[in-house]
Amino acid sequence: MKLFDEATVGNTMLQAAEQEAAWLLKAVCVEVTWIFCPVITVANRVPCAAPVGAIEVHILPSPLAAEFSNTAMGIAVLTAVFSGHAAVFLSRVRQTAESEPGIIGMPELLGHVMAHEIGHLLLRSSAHSSEGLMRADFRPSDLKKAAQRRLRFTLEQTSLIQERVLAQAR
Repeated sequence: MKLFDEATVGNTMLQAAEQEAAWLLKAVCVEVTWIFCPVITVANRVPCAAPVGAIEVHILPSPLAAEFSNTAMGIAVLTAVFSGHAAVFLSRVRQTAESEPGIIGMPELLGHVMAHEIGHLLLRSSAHSSEGLMRADFRPSDLKKAAQRRLRFTLEQTSLIQERVLAQAR
């Protein structure tokens, strides 16, 4: 997975978030290798050295448009191929973590949101569920479960992700 830190999160928080997201994805038999990619700018036009078709995850300071709901912490953009692009809005993750002080840390919540958006790409769907990691909005009870590593993909989602990943590997 290509990871772009456009919000300048910092290595310590980003590594903890990467580990959390990788742990959640490993629970559905998806091994993650993070490839840190420099942001392409006028001064830096070197593309990321990652496999063609790798999923891109961008950590953005905030949403780029006002059309997102006030509670949206990220977005996934499905493409015609198995990969895709995901973005996580750091300001929204911070706002959510701070709204329930002491429940969950920023790195853990950031990792859960990263895994949620990657989940959309692996499931090939923008749909949300009523329970688990793929809920549209995380309630305080979900944040508690996330802090305890109990907010995960449902069994149905796990099966579907495994089926799709195996089909793609063929």
